Amino acid sequence: MHGIRVAIVLFVALALSGVPAFADVTIKMTMSTIGGPVAMEMTTTTYIKGQKARHDAKGMNQDVSMVVDVAAGEQLLIDHVARQAAPFNPQAAAAGMPMSFGDATMSLKPSGQTREILGRTCAGYLFQMSIPMTIANETVTMTMSGPVWIASQGAGVADFRAFYKAALASGLFVTSPLAQGPQGKSMAEMQKAFAEQGIPLEQEIQMTIEGSGQMAQMMRQMNMAMKTTATAISTDTIPDETFAVPAGYTRK
Repeated sequence: MHGIRVAIVLFVALALSGVPAFADVTIKMTMSTIGGPVAMEMTTTTYIKGQKARHDAKGMNQDVSMVVDVAAGEQLLIDHVARQAAPFNPQAAAAGMPMSFGDATMSLKPSGQTREILGRTCAGYLFQMSIPMTIANETVTMTMSGPVWIASQGAGVADFRAFYKAALASGLFVTSPLAQGPQGKSMAEMQKAFAEQGIPLEQEIQMTIEGSGQMAQMMRQMNMAMKTTATAISTDTIPDETFAVPAGYTRK
């Protein structure tokens, strides 16, 4: 059960994190959870350079990078623990999980509030997404909901919006097994909705498992609050080698 929880949180963190813009931009974030059997912490760093991006996620015994090259039509998942890189296939990753997913529903509504984060004025939104999951022939529903704070002004915002529109249209940027199959459209709509407003700099998401069967009762230990906050944004030049597979790694 702990392994399932780690996988879901990692994939959710990747799916909810910021993604590329047409500029050199580095965004560092922290993610922490409250509740569940074990409190967890992660750090993420997103590097953007032209049509290339790299997203690092560290924590929960995981140290992975997602590297995307739009021009080459390539998306790689790099495992720094195993020291190997392989094309990222969300369908294959989902097939390796002991669950399947159904149609998701999503909403993002303005809250009317604002907050200053890293010197940028962020507008508040209320986010909710529900994803049905079938495990051991029992269907439960994972719901993620809470406030999201999005910066609509500042360096990189316009490029962020433009890139996301193109990236989602291409179908290349699929950062999670949760974003494939029948629920993929809703996950894409979630990412598009965030990007249309600007760059999300903070999220306070409550993740709950709902259902009436035995599996739902077992999985309710996964109910938790998950907070993601941007800690730094830089527009310094990013070296090209940031997007290369590290020397000595095995490439599949």
